[in-house]
Amino acid sequence: MKDRFSNHKPLAQHISVMLTILTILLLVMSCGRFIPQRGQTSNVNTNASNTDAVNNSSTNFDSGKYSELLARKKEFVQMTPPVKIDPKAVIKGKVVVVSQGLESSTDDSMLSRGLADYRLAKSIDELETIIQVVCSKGGQVAVYKGKDDRKATGFTSNCKVSIIDYKAPAVIAQKNFSNSKPPEVIRSIEPDAKDEYLMPRPLADIIRYIDSFKVDKEIRSDYPLSAKELLRVPLQVSIDPAPVIKGKVMFAQRVEYGNIDPFNPTTTDYSDLGINYGFGYEKLATRSSDVTTLVNIVCAKGSQIGKVGNVTEFSSKCEISLVDYKTMTVFAQKTIENKNLEQGAPKESFPTDWVVKQPKDEITAYLQGLPVS
Repeated sequence: MKDRFSNHKPLAQHISVMLTILTILLLVMSCGRFIPQRGQTSNVNTNASNTDAVNNSSTNFDSGKYSELLARKKEFVQMTPPVKIDPKAVIKGKVVVVSQGLESSTDDSMLSRGLADYRLAKSIDELETIIQVVCSKGGQVAVYKGKDDRKATGFTSNCKVSIIDYKAPAVIAQKNFSNSKPPEVIRSIEPDAKDEYLMPRPLADIIRYIDSFKVDKEIRSDYPLSAKELLRVPLQVSIDPAPVIKGKVMFAQRVEYGNIDPFNPTTTDYSDLGINYGFGYEKLATRSSDVTTLVNIVCAKGSQIGKVGNVTEFSSKCEISLVDYKTMTVFAQKTIENKNLEQGAPKESFPTDWVVKQPKDEITAYLQGLPVS
């Protein structure tokens, strides 16, 4: 019996070692899934809320409920609730954006580009605000002639944007936009337009209007944070005459640059991760729990500074706000403006408004000149 056991002892040892190694590997893999390394994200949806918000974990995503929400978008775009304008209207809770009458190349995601992903509703249960955009044909403004005597009649494009409190329900904010300026030449018309040309919808102006609304309270996503959310949070103001940048810093910025005609919505850039303005990695926060100082930077069209040919150039006017993230209080503010003509602005054959580059060096100098702790 002893000899038989001795003959099998090496095999038993091998099995034991293999099981131990396998166990260690499983533990390492399990831990690795939940701990993101520097510069990486975990495989888990880390948009989970940690304050006053619906849990954004992927485990809470219900594809059936999301499909139900999408199926009701046609109903939402037809809604005509009573109009009860609130001069202090804000976006409450989770949002759905619906539209009607846009160009075939445009979808609702373009209109919601200024909203954080975790601000968008994934079910009817969590929906509180509807942003409704309805565009329609207005009056005739031009007639275009093409080959073979084909004609196309140009019409004004009218759009109405409504911010709807879904729970009430009521329209709490509303604005009309119109484009009645016909281009000199058109290259094509919508396939089903029947020789009618509807002026481009003023998408950029519509998105700027949507961007102007604050939220009732922040939905905090532990990782990654979104500038689109941070720039909408309502802030108190209590200016400190001797401001200090404390703890870890998070940057959130919205910058308009280049051709800012009302039909070009892609000239606005929303940035968060990857901006440092001279601060080292060890000073930058990547999670909301790490943030002490939030730096909001909003750069928009300023004053006219010159004209070159058909291009009218405008300054880039930037407002920098330093915010105590724990209390959401602005403790320092400064406006910096770039009024230098941009030599690299394109030469256009038609009138164009152009916003020059943001004064990045000046912003960096201002921030680097403040004491840190």
